[in-house]
Amino acid sequence: GTGKTTLSRKLAYSWAQRAWGKAFEAVYVLPVRALQQSQYNNLSMRRDETLATAIANHCFHPREEDEYKRLRRQISQELEQPTTLLVLDGLDERYGASEKLLGQALVGNHKLLLLSRPYGIEQERSLVDLEIEHVGLSDEQMENYVSGELPPELGEGLLSFIKEHPAIEAVAHVPVNLHILCALWQNDVGGVRAEIMRGSLPGLYRKLTRYIWERYERRHRELCLQNKEREELFDVLGKIALRALERGDLLISPELVGAVLEELPNSGDRQLFRDILPASGLLQVVGRQYQFPHLTFQEYFAGRLLARQLLSSEANVRKFFSEHKYERQYGVMFSFLSGEVSKEQGVEGIRQLLSLLEETPQEVVGVQHLLLQMKLLNEWLCVAGEDLEVGLAALEEEFHVMDSLQDWFREGLERVRRKGDRALLELLTTGLQGSRAVAAPAEQVLPSLIEAMRDKDYDVRSAASEALGEISLQQRIETYWATQKQGLIPIIATQLYHTPLLVRTSLKPHHQQVVLYPTAGQSITWDKPHEEVQRFVQQIKSAQPNSAFRVRDAASYVSREVVKATPEHAEQALPLLTAARKDSY
Repeated sequence: GTGKTTLSRKLAYSWAQRAWGKAFEAVYVLPVRALQQSQYNNLSMRRDETLATAIANHCFHPREEDEYKRLRRQISQELEQPTTLLVLDGLDERYGASEKLLGQALVGNHKLLLLSRPYGIEQERSLVDLEIEHVGLSDEQMENYVSGELPPELGEGLLSFIKEHPAIEAVAHVPVNLHILCALWQNDVGGVRAEIMRGSLPGLYRKLTRYIWERYERRHRELCLQNKEREELFDVLGKIALRALERGDLLISPELVGAVLEELPNSGDRQLFRDILPASGLLQVVGRQYQFPHLTFQEYFAGRLLARQLLSSEANVRKFFSEHKYERQYGVMFSFLSGEVSKEQGVEGIRQLLSLLEETPQEVVGVQHLLLQMKLLNEWLCVAGEDLEVGLAALEEEFHVMDSLQDWFREGLERVRRKGDRALLELLTTGLQGSRAVAAPAEQVLPSLIEAMRDKDYDVRSAASEALGEISLQQRIETYWATQKQGLIPIIATQLYHTPLLVRTSLKPHHQQVVLYPTAGQSITWDKPHEEVQRFVQQIKSAQPNSAFRVRDAASYVSREVVKATPEHAEQALPLLTAARKDSY
C-alpha cells in the first residue's frame, strides 16, 4: 500500500509524455500477478512461456495472428537492448507465477526495476545494483492529498487528528491507508476516532469494510442482506481469500470462487452471493477472473475468517496456524487474525492465540518466534481497555515476551562487542518499530541499552544509542505530554542522543511546536503551550550528561533558528544536527 504500483504507472506515463526516462526507447510495466503459471502452459502461441509473450498479452491486445507474431518478435528484440526498461511490479506476489518467466526477466541486456514488499526476495536482492526504500508520502504530500480529497474544514480536522497521534501518523504515510482514512473521516468522524485511536490496522480495515458495504447497500437495496447473511458473505470472502493465498493466487479463478459457493448448504444463497460479490466492490471482476481491491483486503478477510474459526474452536485453524506461523507471506494476515480475536475476546482471546503459538513446532533459534509474539501482542494492546496493565502482567507471567526481548537485546549487544555484527540488534529494533504498541511497555529493555552506552567499546555504545533512538521515541514523548510522568524524562533524554528534536514557533497563539525527526524525511509534530514546552526542554537539558550536551545543544539551537527563518528548508538542518548530536565533547 505504499504506492509501488502507482509509482510504476507514473514512470510509464512520464516516459510516454517525454518527461522522464529519455534514455529508454521502450518501457514495459508488467505486474507479477499477470504471470500466472496456469496461463502459460505452452498449449498455444499466446500461452508460450516466454517474457515477450507475457508482455504482448498484458500490454497489448492484437487480434490478428500475424500482427501478434510481429509484435512478439519486436518485443523480443527490444528485450535484448540496454535501452529497454522492464518494470516488474509486485515481486512479493510471485506465488503461483511462472518461475521461468521471472527468471527470464532477471537476465538479459534490458534494464530492470523490481518493485516489491521487503520479504521473500532475498535472492533477487543479491542481484540488484541499487536498492531504494519506498517510504510512502512525505508530510507535504500527505497534506496535499488530504486537501484534494476533503473539504477544508474536514481536511484540517483529519490532519490535526493525524498529527496528534504518532501511531496514526505512521500508518497515514502509506497512501492506501491515507485513502481509507479520508473516506472514513468524511463518512463517520466519531467512529474513526473510536476505532483507530491507537493505530490498529485491523481497526482501519474493519471500518472501511463496513463503509464499502454500507455504500453498496445504498446502491442495491434489492440485494440487501440481514446481519447474519452479511456475516456469512464475509465468511465466503474469507474462504476465497485464504484458499487463494494458500495457492499463491492473487488473480482468483472463477472455479475457486464457484467451489467455495458450492459449499453453502442453501442453493438460493449460492446464486444470491454470486450476484452480490462483484457488485459489492469487495471482490472485483478482472476479465474472467477475480481479485480483491488490494492484497491487504485479501489478507484482512482471510485473517477475519481464521479468527472466527479460532473462536469457534475449529480444529483446522489450529493446524493451519501451526504449519504456517513463521511464513512471512502470512505476517499481515496473522496481524488481522490477532486484531479480530483481541477485539472479540480481549485478553482471553490473545492469551488463546499466544498459547497456540507455543505449541510445536517452534522455530529453533527463537528470534522469529519472539517477533511473531510481538506482532500478535501489538494488536491486543491497540484495542485493550482498562484491563491493559493487569492483562499485560498476566500475559508476561505466562509467555515472558518482554523478558525474552530483553535477553535478545543483550545477545544483540554481545554480538556487536564480539564481531561488530549489528544484524540482530537491527532486527529487534525493526520488530519494535513494526509493533509500535509493544514498544511502550518494553521498559525493561532500556536499562541494558542505557548501560551499554557506557561500554568501553565504541561500536557497542554507538549501536546501543541508535537502538534506543529507534524504540518508539515519539510514543514516549506523547505519553509524557499526557501524564507528565517525570520518570520518562531520563529515558527520553537518552533516546534523543541520536534523534533530532527541534522547537519552533507555532501558528497557535502562546504555543510552540516540538518537532521530532525519528526518520529522515518524516516528522512528528506537537503543538503545546509555550510554558509546557520550555519546561520539557529544560528537563531534557538537565537529564543530559553535561560533558556531551554542549555541542548538541548548540547544534539544536542553530538548527532551530534555521527552521524558524526558513521552514521550507528545514530538512537541510538535519545532517548538521544529526552529526553534532553524536559529538562526545
